[in-house]
Amino acid sequence: MLHGGNDLTFTFRYWAFPPTALDRLPNSRVIKKMSDGSVVIEANSFEQGILLWLIGQGPRVKVLTPPSLVKAVRTELEATLAKYDD
Repeated sequence: MLHGGNDLTFTFRYWAFPPTALDRLPNSRVIKKMSDGSVVIEANSFEQGILLWLIGQGPRVKVLTPPSLVKAVRTELEATLAKYDD
């Protein structure tokens, strides 16, 4: 991952093929399997790099913790949607 920002531990819910995320995020692990087939993953990464990766996952991901990363993802997505306002 890119080395920008702070190193942080985060969790996210993932609705795609879990090995995709686990391979991309060294030292990550599935901490819970959900009844709908999604998983909750805990991982460590630099904030700027993981922000780009998470946004690239689209609706297949939901950041759960920490609140600062949840806010950063929400801010980026809102700024993206604002580009489509006519």
